[in-house]
Amino acid sequence: MASGDLAEHIVDWGYNDSISKTGKLLFPSLLRFASATQLADLFGRIGQAETAAHYAAQVATLRASITKTFLVDAAAGGQWLLSATGIGRKPDVWGSAYAVYLGAVDDAVAREISRALRDAYVQRTAVLDGQVRHVLLTDGGWDVALCAEGTYQNGAYWGYPIGWYVYSLSLVDPDAARRWYAEYMVAMNRNWEKGLGSCAWEWINPALGHFQSPGYLTTVALPYVTLKAKWML
Repeated sequence: MASGDLAEHIVDWGYNDSISKTGKLLFPSLLRFASATQLADLFGRIGQAETAAHYAAQVATLRASITKTFLVDAAAGGQWLLSATGIGRKPDVWGSAYAVYLGAVDDAVAREISRALRDAYVQRTAVLDGQVRHVLLTDGGWDVALCAEGTYQNGAYWGYPIGWYVYSLSLVDPDAARRWYAEYMVAMNRNWEKGLGSCAWEWINPALGHFQSPGYLTTVALPYVTLKAKWML
C-alpha cells in the first residue's frame, strides 16, 4: 500500500517515521514505560515518595497493558508483540526485543518472546550480518510505507537495536547471543576491509546493493551502551 491510502501519515516513533500505523501503538507505550520507570527512580532518590509511587503505579499498569494489548502467537512462530493494533499489525522485531530489555513484560513472557527472537535469528528471518530488520522477512514489509520494501525502515537491516536483541537471546540461548554479537563484529570488519568507507552504517541491504550513511554513530554507540549495562561488555 502507498502512503496515499491513509488520510494522515501517523508516526509512532522516530525510527519508524516513514511507516504509517493506526490503533494502539507498541513503541510509544514502551517509551512511556521507560520514562515512568526512570521518573519513579529519580523521585525516589530525592525523597519524594508520593510522586515516585505515582510513577511506579504507571509502570505496573503499563506492564500489564502492554502484554494484554500486543502479545500474540504469531503465524511466523512463537510469541511476539505486535507493532500496532490497526494498520501495521505485525510482529515488531525491534519493539519485542526492546520490551524484554526494558522489563516491560513479566519474566515468563520475556522468555517466550526471547525464544521467538532466537528462532528468528536461527532462521534468518530478522537478521543479517548481525543487524536487524524492523519486521520479519516472512512478513514482507509494513502495510503502509513511504519507502520501498527492503529499504530504510521497511525491511533493511540496522545496527541500532543489536543490544536489545543480543540481551534477549542471552536469556534463553547465551551461545547464540555470543555467536550473533561475533557476527556483528565480523561484518563491520569485513565492510571496512572491502573499502566501503565505513565499518558502521545507518542501514544495509546487500541484496539490493545498499549501504546507507557511513560512520553512523548509533550503530556502535547504542549497542555498546545497552550491552555494557546488561550483558557482557
